[in-house]
Amino acid sequence: MCVANKCQRWTSRDVFIGRRKPRILVVDDYIDAATAVAAYLQIEGATVKTANGCFEALRVVANWVPDVILLDIMMPEHDGFFTARALRRLSKDGFAIIAYTANDQDFVRSNGDAALFDGYCQKAISPTYLLGLMERLYSREAT
Repeated sequence: MCVANKCQRWTSRDVFIGRRKPRILVVDDYIDAATAVAAYLQIEGATVKTANGCFEALRVVANWVPDVILLDIMMPEHDGFFTARALRRLSKDGFAIIAYTANDQDFVRSNGDAALFDGYCQKAISPTYLLGLMERLYSREAT
């Protein structure tokens, strides 16, 4: 399977984490999926929280700033595009947002503002590729 078009970085935004554990927020209306991804990321050393949609994600980010947000696109309350816009209003550069969805990246690019997402990863791909994408977003050195 070609992974080049299934998990990739879209912007040059870096997230400074220094030597601490990365903080990840997983936003998905299917809480079992969010919990499974969160468990994998915790095993890999990240501090992870989950949110079950837009409003819960906004509440989490108001009190805890993640480094990366994994954001599902197709959610019933408000979709990932609406949620990404709301999150960007809270902080333009404080975190990276990855579109983490079953949709292909052409769908995501054609329906959203290019600046909304820093990367894209299709859910069906091995989580090791997702982890690699997130690691490429981290900066260990202060700029």
